[in-house]
Amino acid sequence: GLKVQSPGDGAGSVVSLASLSGRRLDELRVALESGRSHHPAAEHPAGRSTIRRYLAWRHTESITDGPDVIAVLTTPDMLLATVTNNTIPLIFAGAMVVWFRFSQFVPERAADVMKTSVEPRGVLAVIVALIVVAIVGGVVFGALRLNQFTLIRDGEVIRNTRGLLGKQAATIPVKRIQAVRIVEGLTRTMFGYCSLQVEVAGFGRANANQRILFPFVKTERANALIRRALPELALPQQELLPIPKRIHRKYLVVPLNYAYGFTLLLLLLPGWWALLAILPIPLAVLLGWTRAREGRWQIDEETVTLRWRRVLARNTVIAHRSGVQSTEWLSSPWKAKAHVAGFKLRFSSGRGAKIHYMADRDALLLLHAVGRPDLAADPDPAMPAADRKH
Repeated sequence: GLKVQSPGDGAGSVVSLASLSGRRLDELRVALESGRSHHPAAEHPAGRSTIRRYLAWRHTESITDGPDVIAVLTTPDMLLATVTNNTIPLIFAGAMVVWFRFSQFVPERAADVMKTSVEPRGVLAVIVALIVVAIVGGVVFGALRLNQFTLIRDGEVIRNTRGLLGKQAATIPVKRIQAVRIVEGLTRTMFGYCSLQVEVAGFGRANANQRILFPFVKTERANALIRRALPELALPQQELLPIPKRIHRKYLVVPLNYAYGFTLLLLLLPGWWALLAILPIPLAVLLGWTRAREGRWQIDEETVTLRWRRVLARNTVIAHRSGVQSTEWLSSPWKAKAHVAGFKLRFSSGRGAKIHYMADRDALLLLHAVGRPDLAADPDPAMPAADRKH
């Protein structure tokens, strides 16, 4: 199959062809992505079996004929990527619900094994069995989706290929890439890994697979991979600027408000369960402190960089100053009184980047400079040195 997307289509496709031969698909892909001439491969002999023709077609895509192979996801990294993403917890939660609430719909053979071999050993054995099922399911799903993920730079386009049983290939014109997003999830950070995504003009929020630049890479090697894949995106040469310490306490407001509510609800639990009420407030303080410490930004003549933390994942967005769709200044009376403001930018994909609290001078600088690369990105020379330093 072949799908062609264009700006404005969101998650849809302006052209969708359901079934093509491998030879025709290669011809169309090459013509669409670069406009260069393509010498079609010879048709596979009709006497070959369907499986042999399929396996032969998987190798017709000429990776070594001109394009630059940036990176290939190895099998150990692929397995580690599958066990550190959120697929396994979701499968485990679904398995828990299905077994304890809808066990009558479980396949008969699986139900017999659980009831005769696992359930007699107690609830803990059932939970362990469901964890094993979630891990196996997550690994299989990850292998089907990420096996041999290959990132290729081919002239003015970025291509990737992946898949175990089936092969998927995506092509993105470099001129439509507005930013790169570095996502460091909680579990992957423990191993020193992150994932790389791209913000592409016209791709909607639902195009998760098409946004992947590389799914699993050492954090210390991420910048080198970005430079090689997208030399047009100038990475920041200087250290990112931190949020001033006087603003750190502002990051405690929202987490603590939620923590107070959860604390009151947990106090209503019976017996020893009420002791869980001691957890929300310390966790909220830890989250607020972490968000304040990790919030950073930088702007230069070509790019703007924002870093912030959600609940579990840290995001760093490096964007072309001219590629941002819109910018917002976020303020309120109490923010203005404390000389604090927020800044938010948004891409045409509908996704964005946001720093909730920063010095209002810095937010105003970003508001005036982002999206207008003709303006100087240097702070106001009249700004006090103490303010420029942070």
